[in-house]
Amino acid sequence: IIPAGNEEKYIRRAIDSLVSSADYAKTELEIIVVCNGTTDRTPSIAEGAGVTVVTRPAGIGVSRARNIGAWLANTENEILVFLDADSYVDAQSISEIVSKFKAYTYGTVLGRPDTKSFLYSFFFFIKNTVHRLGLYKGSLGGLMFFDRQLFHDIGGYAEHMAVDEIYEISRRARAKGGKYILITNSYAYTSMRRFEKYGPIIMLIFWLKTRYMNIFKKKVPGAKEYKAIRD
Repeated sequence: IIPAGNEEKYIRRAIDSLVSSADYAKTELEIIVVCNGTTDRTPSIAEGAGVTVVTRPAGIGVSRARNIGAWLANTENEILVFLDADSYVDAQSISEIVSKFKAYTYGTVLGRPDTKSFLYSFFFFIKNTVHRLGLYKGSLGGLMFFDRQLFHDIGGYAEHMAVDEIYEISRRARAKGGKYILITNSYAYTSMRRFEKYGPIIMLIFWLKTRYMNIFKKKVPGAKEYKAIRD
């Protein structure tokens, strides 16, 4: 399930990586792209790749887009894999998710930047280490997978949240009895465009502020505030 705004630059890369990873795993994969207020060629590119494309008006938000994809997914599929449109997976990701998957589990693979840079590699080294140590149970590289039943039992992503929705859904999944899995021999690569546009210091301040607001149950930044960060 890939939520996508104006992602014509990245969407084919994301789709092709999933197809290749499914071929490597010798398994079938249903791919659903949920276009949220798209005005560029994202839908036509995704349709040209032979996947299911759903279009919705602008303003529904990334959490709502993910939920729409989950509700539309074939009910025979036990595993829901969510991938950001500006991310892609390595060849082993799908096979490792399938092999590690158990009922009522959720989790992610390790993350890497899609740009060769010491700064960005160090950033992901810190993020991966925090996850390895169990200090945070979220997503890396823009990928997160869920047992379908667990996802439905907790009601999916919180649609009122535009920021830090991963922290929130992970907390609810654990409270419901879900077991978090970190797969350490596969990677998802993600665009560093926000860091390149705003710089690491501004991004760090933004996320520290967001985490403080979320942990202490204050109002988290909404879609309007977050939009500039996502561009």
